[in-house]
Amino acid sequence: MILDSVAELGRKWRLIATRVPHRTEQALRNRFYRLSHGGEASAHGSWSPEEDAVIMNSVQALGRRWGLIAQQLTDRTEDAVRNRFTRLLTVRKDQQQRAAIKDGVLAWPATPP
Repeated sequence: MILDSVAELGRKWRLIATRVPHRTEQALRNRFYRLSHGGEASAHGSWSPEEDAVIMNSVQALGRRWGLIAQQLTDRTEDAVRNRFTRLLTVRKDQQQRAAIKDGVLAWPATPP
């Protein structure tokens, strides 16, 4: 049903969502991606440093416009790009906290008694 609707309407997820009960636009888009790429999505592999740089530079230039950023990367969905960006921020924050602890600027959080 999803593949037929995309063939007929294009990737107009809001319109397609009206044809598929109890499914959001995002759920339909993700399912379409999995259907159309088969097992490739899980076999895509790790993120490269180049992809990370494209994400970080694009967010700085475009804001959090995941669809536009995903178009700059091969076979990466909007959701995958957003999740990777969030992970990069978490890693950066953790690294900064470890460096501050190592430098004695921060103390380890107190453990509850």
